[in-house]
Amino acid sequence: MSSQALPYTAGGSRQRFAYGIGSIGTGVFTTVPSVLLLYFLTTEVGIDAAIAGMVMLIPKLLGLIGDPLIGVWADRLREGSPIRRRVLMATGAALAGAGLWALFEVPQHYKGNHFVPALIYLICTTGYSLFAVPYSALPAELGQTPEARRALVSTRLGIAFLGTLIGGVMAPLLVARAGYAVMGMVLGAVCVASMAAFLISCRLNGNGQSTNELELADIDLTLTNVSKISFKWRLLAFALLLAATGAFSSLLPFLVKDMNGSQDVVGAGMLVNIIAAVLASLAWPAVIRRMSLQRVWHVAASLMCLGVVPIALAPSADLMFFVGMAIAGAGFCGVQIAGFTGLADLTADTLKEGSGGGFLTGVWMAAEKAGLACGPLFAGFGLQFLHITISGSLSRALILIIPIFLSVLSIMAIGLRSK
Repeated sequence: MSSQALPYTAGGSRQRFAYGIGSIGTGVFTTVPSVLLLYFLTTEVGIDAAIAGMVMLIPKLLGLIGDPLIGVWADRLREGSPIRRRVLMATGAALAGAGLWALFEVPQHYKGNHFVPALIYLICTTGYSLFAVPYSALPAELGQTPEARRALVSTRLGIAFLGTLIGGVMAPLLVARAGYAVMGMVLGAVCVASMAAFLISCRLNGNGQSTNELELADIDLTLTNVSKISFKWRLLAFALLLAATGAFSSLLPFLVKDMNGSQDVVGAGMLVNIIAAVLASLAWPAVIRRMSLQRVWHVAASLMCLGVVPIALAPSADLMFFVGMAIAGAGFCGVQIAGFTGLADLTADTLKEGSGGGFLTGVWMAAEKAGLACGPLFAGFGLQFLHITISGSLSRALILIIPIFLSVLSIMAIGLRSK
């Protein structure tokens, strides 16, 4: 199969914004469960913390199989009419938005039942993948040069942090004032609106050819890229960093509670964290042009570790706490941009060789989801079984130990990728 013409050059700000607007929805969807679901399941549904962590993990582990398959499906749809790929993504957007509401509404009527939230979470994360996997593969298709792809990635992630801001700040505020069900409904609607805006405004072209089966040569080519040592270590490093972030986000409400703070403090902390990330997204692309992605990773992951320390040691939600949130946000932004820039470049190579990039992106997204789910699992098991405290607080100890340990492992993994 020969490579096809790309739909347009993604150099203009209008095109970048048309693509990036959908990431508000992806940012909201990934943030809200990471920040509130573990706390919701333990305090509102009455599930033990360790079991709640498993409820969050199992649906995302299934994505290790499902997301690459969705990527293959998206590649096949790309070969024909672009309408079919839009229908796939629109279906995913609807499932993700409705599922986010149901996730925080239905389990409240089934106290102590862990099967109901697990099933709902599986459905809505599958819907999210139907949208997010083909969406995340698009920079390689829309950007014909490395500079264009990096512009697309940085724009998408910058706008995604706006979604993270909406999810991380509005979610706790809505919970405090209107309850979990209203929060899920409002933010689910934001997800759908954002994803719909992308589908309406961003032009997706097929290549005019319809295929009924995926060519074995395409599968072999993509698996060759997945099996590369550099990709494996980069994938592991990214998953570890996302696990660190997931553990941090899920432990934050418990830490604030131990500080005798309200959910408003969680929202304020996330506000500072995400504003720092948005501002940092303006600077990281310039850093990437001057440093290797590996060195950028080291710097960004180290910033995350540095930020966690004052957060864990702050006696209350004071200046020390908020400075730490800002530093950690800037570091996380750098890791995201470095990771997805590397993925876009590799996916572009597969397109030049005549294969679709959906499968490769599906593998990456599966690792991202698994990492985000493993973090709350580690946090849940720590809350359930460990008895380490700092200043009498278990959450202080866990939010210091787990994210830093996973971040250090990530730095080691990204260092091994070149050996």
